[in-house]
Amino acid sequence: MKSLKQRPDLPARVRSLLEGLLERSANQFEHAISRTLDVLREYRTATLELRMQLGAGRLSDDALLFSDVEGNPLSPNRTSSRFGEFADALGMPEITFHSLRHTHASQLIDAGVDIVTISKRLGHAKPDITLRVYAHLFRNDDSKAAAAIDAGFR
Repeated sequence: MKSLKQRPDLPARVRSLLEGLLERSANQFEHAISRTLDVLREYRTATLELRMQLGAGRLSDDALLFSDVEGNPLSPNRTSSRFGEFADALGMPEITFHSLRHTHASQLIDAGVDIVTISKRLGHAKPDITLRVYAHLFRNDDSKAAAAIDAGFR
């Protein structure tokens, strides 16, 4: 995986934005993979090409990546409904776009990822928010705690 400094192919503004994100929340973005950046770059190129075909002109380098043709933020409701159409076309089970967030959190919990890391990935201000929402997913197995205390008495 290349670091941002090793990616001269990224426009300076994009690299600057990504570096800013990394500084603000290194844990949340440090595991971005090169392929993800490639896909996002391809999407940006396709969007710019569509704008040119429509005669809408070029967007500024710091414009939103996911926006309508005029560069405005996408409607959350429209994004969810489009995802539903996409999932249906692929024959996926009925799932909302927001459910992907819960699925992600659930998989991390099941994999034993610590609550602080999960909370940061979800963008929660504090881990207690994550615990309140996902407490039911944590196993009630007390054996690790008991073993740790038992080991302390040996």
